[in-house]
Amino acid sequence: MRDEHNEMYTAIATNIMLNPSLASHLSREWQLRDQVNSSIARRLLQASKLYGFSGSLFPGTRLSNDSPELIAIDTPPPPFWYTHILCISETAMEVEEPEDDEMTGDGEPNVDESVLIDILKQVVL
Repeated sequence: MRDEHNEMYTAIATNIMLNPSLASHLSREWQLRDQVNSSIARRLLQASKLYGFSGSLFPGTRLSNDSPELIAIDTPPPPFWYTHILCISETAMEVEEPEDDEMTGDGEPNVDESVLIDILKQVVL
């Protein structure tokens, strides 16, 4: 659903100047699909609250893109159902590289294995 939203946004933005009638048609279709997706999102949220639900409402990662030429346009804002119904907000994660003194000579991080073993013993017991 999120990929469809992004692709429709990109298609509309690409055609707004080149083919306004197509962009208008796509925009109407996009609005209809957004209504359907909002309904689906509400049902997913309801299902996630059922006892025993162990899934995730967060989107997965697409392995391939059939239309790489559409990537040229900036990522669109998330759809209404994504932020207001599922309450998912996009966040960026920063990854900190370990300092040189935190690394061993072979490029592996220094890890105090005894601490890890103690934690595992506590979890098992």
